Amino acid sequence: MKNTFYFFALTVLLSVTAVNTNAALVATSQPSEATQEQTDSRLAEIKQRVEEIRAMDKSQLSRMERKELRKELKNMKKEVRATEKGGVFVSTAAIIAGILLIILILVLVL
Repeated sequence: MKNTFYFFALTVLLSVTAVNTNAALVATSQPSEATQEQTDSRLAEIKQRVEEIRAMDKSQLSRMERKELRKELKNMKKEVRATEKGGVFVSTAAIIAGILLIILILVLVL
């Protein structure tokens, strides 16, 4: 009886809970996609710049210059991650459906 109540409460909670998402605004003035050659050349430029930064003697740099280098590296890292394709995207509804399916299977088995 207790398990049934918990299952019912969980079902009601998950079905009533709303998930708000906001779509990202896409600028229409930018080109849709870069060609593979452009992407490869940009990645080569980033790799070369990272090697230059690693080879620098950072002990002679001021605090602000080191901070600018860190910002530049972070931006390049974000750009590289954005150009890499792949990964698995699972929607919230799919996750909830999977959890409910697992719970139903466990309830029916036990």
